[in-house]
Amino acid sequence: KKVNETYTLGYTYSQIAWMWMYQLEYEKSRINLDSAYYLSEKYNNIKEKIRTLSRYGVVYLNTKEYTKAEQHHLRAVRLADSINEISPIAATHANYADFLRRRGRYEESLPYLKKAIEKHREGNNQIGLESGYFTLGIIYREAQMLDKAVDALNQAITMTKNLKNKSLIHSRYFQLSKTHAKRNDYQNAYLTHKKYVVARYKAQNESHYKKMADLESKYKYEQQRTIDSIQFAKEKREVELIAQSESAKKQFYFLVLILVIIATGTIGFLVRRMYVSKTQTALER
Repeated sequence: KKVNETYTLGYTYSQIAWMWMYQLEYEKSRINLDSAYYLSEKYNNIKEKIRTLSRYGVVYLNTKEYTKAEQHHLRAVRLADSINEISPIAATHANYADFLRRRGRYEESLPYLKKAIEKHREGNNQIGLESGYFTLGIIYREAQMLDKAVDALNQAITMTKNLKNKSLIHSRYFQLSKTHAKRNDYQNAYLTHKKYVVARYKAQNESHYKKMADLESKYKYEQQRTIDSIQFAKEKREVELIAQSESAKKQFYFLVLILVIIATGTIGFLVRRMYVSKTQTALER
């Protein structure tokens, strides 16, 4: 806002909206999308407009406003196609395909998902490509294209392994196992399910290990902070005692000085009085 950098501002509103969407705060998400869309319109930022329209579609899908969701998805898709850039086309087509899949319109979703996969491949987006194949496998299965579903899910598993994404591999095996079962191929369904169980167990163990490591780090930090706090208190007390000791010494020396002055004055006074008395006596004699 300070430097009037509108692209980043619009994108930031869009990201805040996405964050609220994941928190299930859909009204707050929509309000931030309104701000992002207003800026994209005002400054003719086409890419941000495409992103915002597509995210409107996702939010409206979650609030079950299906007509609005589809309208915004289609506007985003048409606008992305008009500028013919890889990333916007891949994102908008994937989001609309997901909308159609969740509405049970599997065959309608296939062309959009395939277009997204094509663009991910063109842009060498391996993460998007893996996700696309995984979703494609599920859509094929729901559309009763079971052989194609197995091929797509195997492709997703191969890519997940190449990406070394241990947090996703178990979900890929699980969907493949369900697909084999739907084909009545129970042997492969069983073998794949065993892989799912092993992968899930490893993922859980890694998750638990990370939590334990995090807790251990926090414990050590708190322990060190307690030690530092005790040490600090001890050093502070020592400094206070030294300060008190120095203050007491100064008071003592000052008192001694006063006593010396008083004693000196008294002695001087007595000596002088004695001298005056002797002198007076001598004069009188």
